[in-house]
Amino acid sequence: MSEWISVEDRFPELREVYKGSPLESCTVLIFTGNWVTIGSYKETYKKRHRRWIDSTQRGVNVTHWMPLPDPPERTK
Repeated sequence: MSEWISVEDRFPELREVYKGSPLESCTVLIFTGNWVTIGSYKETYKKRHRRWIDSTQRGVNVTHWMPLPDPPERTK
């Protein structure tokens, strides 16, 4: 598993939300200083602002983030 990355060091790499989308986002684990949850680092409309949101779509102040682990392999 990856190590926590400070937002002072770097941000996640953004990807298209869907093919041809003008918006970009990246879903990661986030730490706010109080709790850990799944969240997203995303670009707002027209690429004017970037922000962090939690799984309930609320804006949050994030101190650290971590890439999500790879999904488990399928077994037959």
